[in-house]
Amino acid sequence: MASAVVAGVKRGYASVAPIDERQPYHIYSDLEPSKRPRQHDLSPQASRRGMSLPNTTSSTPPRSSLDALFEPDASIVLVGIRGSGKSTLAIIASTAMKRRIIDLDNTFKDVTKLSAVAYKREHGPIECRRKQYAILETVLASHQRDCIIVSSWMEPGLHALLEKFAAFHPVIHIARDPEAIQQYLRVADESKIRELMKYTASAFRAVANFEFFNVSERCSSLDDPSLPTITVRGDSLATPAPYLTLKRAERHFLKFLSLIMPKRSIPFIETAFPLASVPTETRQFTYATSMPLSRILADEWETGDIETGADAIEIVIDDAFAPKADSSSGGSQLSPERASRISKAVGAVRRNVVIPIIYHVPWPNSDSIDDTQRAAYLEHVQHGLLLGPEYLTVDLRLDDRALYHITECRRASKIIGVVHFESSSRPPSWVDPTWMSYYRRAQSFFCDLVKLTRPAFSIEDNFEINMLRCSVAGAGQPQIPLVAYNTGAKGRHSACLNKILTSVLPESLVGSSSQEHGESSYITPSITPRQATVALRSSFATDDALKLYVVGANCQHSLSPAMHSAAIQALGTSHIYQPYSTSSLSDIRDLIHDPAFGGASVGLPFKVEVISLTHSLSNHAKAIGAVNTLIPVRHLNPDGSIPDDALLSNARNSAGPVLALYGENTDWIGIRACIRRGLSPANAVRANTAGLV
Repeated sequence: MASAVVAGVKRGYASVAPIDERQPYHIYSDLEPSKRPRQHDLSPQASRRGMSLPNTTSSTPPRSSLDALFEPDASIVLVGIRGSGKSTLAIIASTAMKRRIIDLDNTFKDVTKLSAVAYKREHGPIECRRKQYAILETVLASHQRDCIIVSSWMEPGLHALLEKFAAFHPVIHIARDPEAIQQYLRVADESKIRELMKYTASAFRAVANFEFFNVSERCSSLDDPSLPTITVRGDSLATPAPYLTLKRAERHFLKFLSLIMPKRSIPFIETAFPLASVPTETRQFTYATSMPLSRILADEWETGDIETGADAIEIVIDDAFAPKADSSSGGSQLSPERASRISKAVGAVRRNVVIPIIYHVPWPNSDSIDDTQRAAYLEHVQHGLLLGPEYLTVDLRLDDRALYHITECRRASKIIGVVHFESSSRPPSWVDPTWMSYYRRAQSFFCDLVKLTRPAFSIEDNFEINMLRCSVAGAGQPQIPLVAYNTGAKGRHSACLNKILTSVLPESLVGSSSQEHGESSYITPSITPRQATVALRSSFATDDALKLYVVGANCQHSLSPAMHSAAIQALGTSHIYQPYSTSSLSDIRDLIHDPAFGGASVGLPFKVEVISLTHSLSNHAKAIGAVNTLIPVRHLNPDGSIPDDALLSNARNSAGPVLALYGENTDWIGIRACIRRGLSPANAVRANTAGLV
């Protein structure tokens, strides 16, 4: 990765470690108390002290963290060890957000005319730290907006400044794997690198409010035979340019920034997936592929396998309470190394998938938990908040103070209040008022969703859930989406009929053992996405067999039917996709008024003419002035208007009279993908770039 610091001026571990661990702030004794750094105690006891609240819970919604989201132009600070890729990521963010980069190492050199290493050698470490403090204080005060600030400084005395800045600005810890850091710093001693990373990770996490794991990707030369090849004009082959190695990193980091920053913070970033604007919890019969952390870290997964049929990816921290989940010597149950491994797993999944991530830490497998288990649970959940997942679960059996603290720190993540009972704990039946008390508890802490599950012991357990759903419907405001079903083989009926984010198993894990060690808290889902879809169709709950078409003047040789039919088969639906060639658009009127009409892809020469048949257009279709997709509308709003995207998507798999047609255009997605495929931060479009139209 690029860096503003030349080789040979890297600081050693001794130069960044506190001079006296017993008196870590002695070099700041001449500063005002308000400017002195705050010491961080990461012990479980301190963690609980940090969450202490008044005994009486406030009746006001604990949503201050949401109300105090960063301003769209708030400056962003990237902190991390040298070699983590901060400078490259800063360039990516600067280009996309039109912001100025402030590198503290460069600023230090501009002010002192010396590098930090040379200044320390000439003036001593104490004076160097004072100078760094003064420079950081000035930079943070004068560059609060429209900047990307890059820092590798980890001295304890700087923590107070960054913590104060983090209250209203993103301070992102950039993490990376030890091998990449070792290669960048050119240090042969692997143990020294790991010790350095352990120290720096703790230091930076103490001040950061987010963490981004910069997944390493090998940059190959053009003559590398291992590079994938593509066919260009006949049989000639070409290899992708090496600068495109940064392309996935760019997409990954901008996706992360779009999750933690307010909308419109990044100009011109828009998802290419039409359903992405519709919250997953508002759609019907959605599925979350459940992946245990241990399998992700072992690289036992394929992107296509976990994404097929899924609406979200649920990353389950399955070994949070296992003995091998190494704890740190300082009393923390989550060591820096393990925290980095979790960050790496989330980063690897996010870099490869486009659907939302659910970060889930299961409750310990015991009737009652001790302080050590409670501390381990909270530390894993709090680390998950740093990673900015779209959804994060929190167990509703936590005490009020812990729940309040987590919901306060949610930022942009949606909180799912969860309760799951093990079969050994003799769970209450679904008619027991215990379940409604958990739902109301989630309401009182303003969770975004509620997930209640228990193992099924008989087929009747699957029908009793409906009584809970009826009770929830009359529970008053705020109405929180409910996820409720039985687990295990006998609970598959209720899992299939649950409408929101049912946990499902990828096809590759069918038949595998989830309990590789006795301490695993991973609950293996009992169905796959395809099994759930087939079950819904078989029980006549959804999925009428609809007729889909590709319409054009000459569609006999179109690849669309083959591609769509393969997708239909993989998902387990019963739709039929076929070509329909015609010389006149009027010939398709019989198709679109068929109660079994499911939609059509529109080809040439009808993309403009077909607008005359539609009753409403998407924003993309309006802007382009053409339509390539027709969607039947079978339910209208009371005023006769077309429903919004959420309601429209929920009625797409049902037959019935076609009341209106909705026009969409997705051609731009492919065009944009082709253009972006050849662009990276190394050849990004700038003000002086020439283009061919």
